[in-house]
Amino acid sequence: MLIEWCQQLASVGLPETLAHEELTLPNVLVGPRGYTYIDWRDCSVAHPFFTMIVTLRSTAHWLKYDETGSEMLHLRDAYLEPSTTFAPRAQLN
Repeated sequence: MLIEWCQQLASVGLPETLAHEELTLPNVLVGPRGYTYIDWRDCSVAHPFFTMIVTLRSTAHWLKYDETGSEMLHLRDAYLEPSTTFAPRAQLN
């Protein structure tokens, strides 16, 4: 089953990207020059959707949102938007 899922992801045609599986609130500092991401020891090069679920669940947890609520759907859509240059939006769902 894992091989089929990987083949399905690869068929979308998205390039691999820098993924950080623990991009959570304690790993982001905000300062006068903007955001600084820290704790890069857990990053890898991977398919961009591998990190999406971690980002969505972490955001829901820290902001106390329902994981299936409208705020999270909006965040999911914003996360997927840059990928529409590689595949139609409907294919990314």
